[in-house]
Amino acid sequence: MNFGEALERLKGGDKIFREGWDLDKIMYIYLLNVAQQPVIPIIFSKTNYSNKVPWMANHQDILGEDWEVVQ
Repeated sequence: MNFGEALERLKGGDKIFREGWDLDKIMYIYLLNVAQQPVIPIIFSKTNYSNKVPWMANHQDILGEDWEVVQ
């Protein structure tokens, strides 16, 4: 799916990742619940080193067509 579709899935509560990310180490991004973040929602990544790291899309992520939902 493209980034726009992936963003809508994030807003719906899904965890998403790109095809090339290291899934053996459980890498994905998710949106912090807006109720827990009253100022602005923040997208975080989950990596094997940390459970919550702020994430920002780069141009490759925005133009990518290989987004998937964590099953």
